[in-house]
Amino acid sequence: FFFGWHRANMVMKKGTKRIPLGHKYRLQKKVKAHHRKLKKLAKKGGFLHPRKQKPFELNIPKSWPHKEAMLKEVLAEKKDAEARRSDHRVMVKEKKKQKKKEKEAKPDSDEEI
Repeated sequence: FFFGWHRANMVMKKGTKRIPLGHKYRLQKKVKAHHRKLKKLAKKGGFLHPRKQKPFELNIPKSWPHKEAMLKEVLAEKKDAEARRSDHRVMVKEKKKQKKKEKEAKPDSDEEI
């Protein structure tokens, strides 16, 4: 009369996480081939990520009364920003060179003592 009782109290055993070695090596081979493909694309200059960010375009309506002046202003700002960036790069390079020279000079002074 307790027909379904033993099924209700059964605890399901968890399966093992063991993977057959053939499957493991097959997965490793697939991953290696995928990485090789990505490297080849990178060498060719192909892009890895298909969604590239589009360059920003300034859209000013033709009917805008001071369109030419606004375009000139925007271009001037871009040139200034580029000049600032290039100056900053040069300054950073010079600082790195100075630090390198200082590091090279310090061990020499220690050896003399």
